[in-house]
Amino acid sequence: MQILTAGSGITVLFKRIPSKLVSCKYYIRCGSVDEVLPEQEGLCHALEHMLFQGTTQRSWQDQVHDFNKVGAYSNAETDFGHTAYEIHVAQDRFESAFEILSDQVYNATLPNDRWEIEKGTIISEIEDFQDTPAELLNMLAMKDGFGPNYKEPIGNIENIKNAKIENLAYFKDTFYRGRNIFICVAGNLSSKALLKIIGKYDKWQPQRCRVRRPPEFKFDPRVLLVEREHSQQSYITWIKPIKRYTRVREEMSLDIGLYMLYNYLYEDIVWDRGLCYNLRPMYFMDVEGCECIYINAACSNGRLEQIVEDVPKAIDVFLKTQMTSDKIEEAKLAWVRDALDAEESSSIITSWMGHAYLNNRTKDPFDEIFKGAPRIKDHTIRGILTECLIADTKLCVMGSDSAKSPFYNY
Repeated sequence: MQILTAGSGITVLFKRIPSKLVSCKYYIRCGSVDEVLPEQEGLCHALEHMLFQGTTQRSWQDQVHDFNKVGAYSNAETDFGHTAYEIHVAQDRFESAFEILSDQVYNATLPNDRWEIEKGTIISEIEDFQDTPAELLNMLAMKDGFGPNYKEPIGNIENIKNAKIENLAYFKDTFYRGRNIFICVAGNLSSKALLKIIGKYDKWQPQRCRVRRPPEFKFDPRVLLVEREHSQQSYITWIKPIKRYTRVREEMSLDIGLYMLYNYLYEDIVWDRGLCYNLRPMYFMDVEGCECIYINAACSNGRLEQIVEDVPKAIDVFLKTQMTSDKIEEAKLAWVRDALDAEESSSIITSWMGHAYLNNRTKDPFDEIFKGAPRIKDHTIRGILTECLIADTKLCVMGSDSAKSPFYNY
């Protein structure tokens, strides 16, 4: 990975790969952690939508048609700490597609008439999210566990209904500026050719940025029970708050350890006993103060009580008997394999580079895995995973009243 500076002054992260496609992302340090007030939750996501609604040079229809004319795939995402606008396009059409993308990022007009229409699209997206039980429970669990300062990027319906276009423009004016903006590119271009294209169209300016102040959180470990009638399944989330790991070696150790835990839980709970279909431990470090491991599962209503009892027991057995050197080596090899697979995709490369840079890391994230994973000591992985898994646990259950009744006094 190269870190370059274009003629405009913007930072460009570039990885040259043997691909006929070029992937490019504009990253902006603007996400739900910047939504300080309750009524602001979801407005960064709403702003992302509005950057597809016309610029000083193009109507919203022209934006769509111009991307289509050059065969470019265009999309965007809003997360806790960033928003990103991306294109994937054949190499010989990259310059044309980049001009459209740059126009979108810098010249969006945020027309009020389009905002009133786009509200319906965003509300439909939120409703779709809320109709997915596992996603909904995970959001409710995090909000209940970490309190009102935790803001879900997708937002809530009431805020979208009430928001005015000026409320969205505040985030664009405040955060879409200066060093908050950088570019990630992966493709088979020379750095000289890439910088020439970016320098021709990028409109970055060295403006001052507001200092981000992370909100404060206090974890609530009490059980959360959520009603969902007429559901054939119950849904469970366990949350374990953990400390923030800032070193790459520590994060890699946690990744490898959770890969081992996933394999063991799947073998024991899913394959061996058939108690549920899916069971996956993951970690969350996107918001400072909300770092945690969470484990999601879904099972038939009649097996809910057994799952809630057996998963913690399985974790205890794992910690005592399963973190052998052989299994750690297997997990390292699998993790490196997944990174090798990811390095074949230009779109994944831009995402990994972007996330690394957002966390103030300037080394190639793939090289760090390939070189670093084999060097991690077994005792480091065991120590970090044990430290994380012995933390206090918050149990969250979603299901019918009869299914979750055993947990009222849990």
